Amino acid sequence: MPRFLKHVTRLSFAALTLALMPPFGAEAQDAAFEDYLRTMSLAPGLSVSLMHLNAVTLPVVFQPPTFYVMRARTGQATLFYVQGTAQQAVNLDTDGFTLEQDGQSTPGQTTNISNFEDGAVSNGDRVDGVVEFATKPDLAKPFSVKHGSETVIFAFTEAQIAAAVPPPAPPAQ
Repeated sequence: MPRFLKHVTRLSFAALTLALMPPFGAEAQDAAFEDYLRTMSLAPGLSVSLMHLNAVTLPVVFQPPTFYVMRARTGQATLFYVQGTAQQAVNLDTDGFTLEQDGQSTPGQTTNISNFEDGAVSNGDRVDGVVEFATKPDLAKPFSVKHGSETVIFAFTEAQIAAAVPPPAPPAQ
């Protein structure tokens, strides 16, 4: 795909996502979703929630048609929805996300939905975005997401893994 079209596609995805996405709030704080949430500080005055996107969490964050696009993306990569509100003016750096498991490190690629890009974020501005990692970790083993000096660890139970991974499609007849 030409480089220009790749950027247009990304911008279109971000605009569509922002237009169709409900606020990430009380609904996502239910106990079922807390299993897939971690909090990370991206800058002094900006803590964000990182939500592992999977079969349980996708319907909370995204609505059709974006839901279907994101479901397909989670089948091929590891995605985290990022959301927070700046408590003071901050200079945000979205570079440097890594996923680590068993000594292997994978860099992340960010997609801006709202204010999730390098640069100034004003006090009170909401930050929304997605961090995507090309690898799929073994969910049965703990893995970490790092940004700068911050690290959050994800460790799921068998029940959480079973709920997060959609059942395989039935065989074609």
